[in-house]
Amino acid sequence: MEFFVAQALNGLIIGLLYALIAIGLSLIFSVLKLVNFAHGECYMMGAFVSYYLSTLFGINPILSVFLSMVVVFLIGVTVQYLFLRPLYTGAVERKDEYAILITFGIGIFFQNLAMSVFGPWTKKSPDFISGVSAMGFLTVDNNRLVVSAVAIVIMVVLLLVIGKTFIGKALRAVSQDRDAAAIVGINPHRMNLLAFGIGVALAGGAGSLIGPIFLISPMMGILPGIKSFVIIVLG
Repeated sequence: MEFFVAQALNGLIIGLLYALIAIGLSLIFSVLKLVNFAHGECYMMGAFVSYYLSTLFGINPILSVFLSMVVVFLIGVTVQYLFLRPLYTGAVERKDEYAILITFGIGIFFQNLAMSVFGPWTKKSPDFISGVSAMGFLTVDNNRLVVSAVAIVIMVVLLLVIGKTFIGKALRAVSQDRDAAAIVGINPHRMNLLAFGIGVALAGGAGSLIGPIFLISPMMGILPGIKSFVIIVLG
């Protein structure tokens, strides 16, 4: 019985991370109407950014999670502005197909860049909080408790931003009707930038959270990326 409860708890914690990745992918798809095939690589980039912030600069591992999200957000905004924004000028037909090719190529580029810069070897991020905690008849790794708490906080904050702020309402307006949103003064291109940046930042946050639990590597984003697509399709 204890074994099954422990595995269910582990599944719940890992599920929170997959939820973060999938929410980011869903946000990008709902606003930009394209599939980001580099989403798993953004997850991987977040893990490595957090790892080096903690190990090289001595930043608190929990703080490095949020800093890595900022870094991945900036990477996402840059990618969207340079490579995806031209698809929305009206001069490109079949932008969906081009977006698939572009993001797929960017994903391969990120994989090889990480392989060249970080090396092919696996790494382990520093613990958030070392040790274990007793929960009734279970003992739970403190890292997993921190991961679940931070993931829930991120999702609650995102829910409040999307539901209560002007930016969130603007994102929802663009996702429903780009032309109508533009008529009332909302800049769709700016919302594209913001949605893509937030979406990949969520994936990067999930990657940085997984670092103290599992080993990280340049190829770690492939399977989570596939699973996030499955979650979006089935959800």
